[in-house]
Amino acid sequence: MALLEAVRGDLSAVSLPLALAGVEQARQDTRNAVAQLDDYILPRYRSLDAPLLAVVGVPRAPANLRWSTPWWGTRSPAPAPSGHHTAAHSAAPPGRRRLVRRPPCAAYPYPDPGTVSREPVPASRAGATPDAEAVSSLVLVADHAVPQGIALLDAPDVDSISDDNRRLAGQLLAAADLWVFVTTANRYADAVPWRLLLDASSRDIMVAVVLDRVPAEAEAEVSADLRALLRQEGLGDAGLFIVPETDLDHLGMLPTSAVEPLGRWLQELAADAAGRSEIARRTLNGTVKALAGRVGAVAHAVQGQERAAAALRAGAEAAYRDAGPEFLTQQRTAPSSVAKYWRVGRTSSEQGNSSGRWSRTSDG
Repeated sequence: MALLEAVRGDLSAVSLPLALAGVEQARQDTRNAVAQLDDYILPRYRSLDAPLLAVVGVPRAPANLRWSTPWWGTRSPAPAPSGHHTAAHSAAPPGRRRLVRRPPCAAYPYPDPGTVSREPVPASRAGATPDAEAVSSLVLVADHAVPQGIALLDAPDVDSISDDNRRLAGQLLAAADLWVFVTTANRYADAVPWRLLLDASSRDIMVAVVLDRVPAEAEAEVSADLRALLRQEGLGDAGLFIVPETDLDHLGMLPTSAVEPLGRWLQELAADAAGRSEIARRTLNGTVKALAGRVGAVAHAVQGQERAAAALRAGAEAAYRDAGPEFLTQQRTAPSSVAKYWRVGRTSSEQGNSSGRWSRTSDG
């Protein structure tokens, strides 16, 4: 723990002032490393037995799948604590607004909001009535249906047209113990989902992939292809849940039967204390290993800055040394050159001057 805190201190003190090739990426890597230490690694090390945080990563397309109480097999809302929402319906219904600005929502087991004590966004921004202009606020949703031992956080769209949304989605996914990644039958091979899934693979994080809006006639072919891609990228043990193309209910939500397998899987994870602990340790160990690579890249960038600074210093000193003799020569020859143009006049009746002053020579 002390070593990680020391690493965090060193990273926060890193300065990369020179505009070298790749410096912007190195600066971003440094910021990301500090954020991951603050948002996930240090809090999780301090509380290894804390409930799991499952973050749902969703691209824009599958607008008909949102986390909601059907995932837990019930629609009965809990009486929420003062200032918090209940989950009688989706806290973030689909619509155009979701595609641009939408605060993240976290469902926790009623009545214990301590489940989300490792908030990946500042606690001062968390609340039941988020600022519509600040996607970094966190909506807390109390629900009897959410089992103890887990919290479910619905991140902003990972491929949102909003830069703020995309950055926050990445921050939340980096703070997760496990991912529930949602994609669709016609977008599962897109670049954005796979960039995130490859990051999950590098962290050895547990992943569940939800394939949404799958036509019945294409289910076998599409699911087989996706499983092959997952195995190819080191995610062969990821859970795969198929959600068929289906009608929504009057609240715009999927029917319970469509997401029952996913809800059952999450409930089983929540009920298994030893399994939860193993998932947390596995993700933590993988994240620390990935952090080591990032810290190595930052150290390499710092060394590059030091070499460049040393070269600049040496060049300046050499230029000064080389210019010294020439400068002294110019200083010695300067008086004779000036004398051709100027001389000191003396006050005398022969010169016709009433006082001593600089006067121009006759040959000038």
